[in-house]
Amino acid sequence: RVALILDVDMLTASQRGEAMLHRLTETLNELTHVRADMIRQKEKQMVHLALAIARRILQREVSLDPDLLLAMARVALERLGESARVTVRLHPEDFAAAGAARVTDFTSSNVTIVSDPRMSRGACRVESDMGLHDVGIDAQLQEVGRALIGTDDPAQPVTTVRSTERAVHV
Repeated sequence: RVALILDVDMLTASQRGEAMLHRLTETLNELTHVRADMIRQKEKQMVHLALAIARRILQREVSLDPDLLLAMARVALERLGESARVTVRLHPEDFAAAGAARVTDFTSSNVTIVSDPRMSRGACRVESDMGLHDVGIDAQLQEVGRALIGTDDPAQPVTTVRSTERAVHV
């Protein structure tokens, strides 16, 4: 009878041990998933932080070098070809900083550069019959964000507006 009680106690202890081992295994698996999720979340946060820093640096560069936005627009214009009718939209401060002489040198009979108060600082949109090409700072950074984490940077959405504007056309 004592042997039977010992056998039952050992079986119960073994079952409890297996149940504890099973719970411990589940807990370790959950911790592994939580750790992986935390790493992914921190990676995204680091990318967003890097993009925010890059945005500030690029905005400063645009304020120091007004030709930067025109250079980005020029690349888009080269891709479109000379026959396309194009409107390049800039924020009024960027438009003013670019200067009338540089804007006039940049334009042709098919290109109009306009000051658009609804564009954000550092934005540069090239509009043609083929569509819109946003080549400004935020659009470039969104492309980088998409490449790094697979989504747009929600902190700075790209401006997508139309307006009546002051134009320089040559």
